Amino acid sequence: MIKDIHDIRPPMMVGMDPDLLKTLVLAGGGLALVILILLAVRYVLKHRRGKLPAAATLPEPVPYEDALAALDRLATGPVHDAKAFYFDLGRILKTYVGARYGFNCLEMTTQEMGKRIRAVNDLPGPLKSEITMFQDLCDPFRYAPLIPDQDQINQDLATGRGLISAVEATMLGKKEED
Repeated sequence: MIKDIHDIRPPMMVGMDPDLLKTLVLAGGGLALVILILLAVRYVLKHRRGKLPAAATLPEPVPYEDALAALDRLATGPVHDAKAFYFDLGRILKTYVGARYGFNCLEMTTQEMGKRIRAVNDLPGPLKSEITMFQDLCDPFRYAPLIPDQDQINQDLATGRGLISAVEATMLGKKEED
């Protein structure tokens, strides 16, 4: 018998499996369809939000009135924690100045705020210096273990109110000139 003759091998698969290719194409198409649906929903929701009636919009906050109300809340009652009081006082002044001139003072240090205020053209130079000096004078009470007496606290509260009122008067003066 012939021992060196071998049978023909069955055919071998070469390339990608057609079933796998079909599954990948269907999965890709399904993913594309889901993405298109999500984009369509986002588009509809985005354009629907813009069509709210004008009466549904919130009134624009008035920085001066908000600052005075915050100072009034701060002035009520005795001060038990001077550090918290001075942080609140500085926050009120920073919020007011930032809202009035369109920048975020809350995230700034006293020095950064001073530089930013010096760049404001609508504010007189002496008032810029007073605001910066007031923040500098409050820093030891915020960051050092200094404890002011009640007279100092009342004086600083009045000074903060005066600075906010002076900035507002300056803004009103600029509006009347225009």
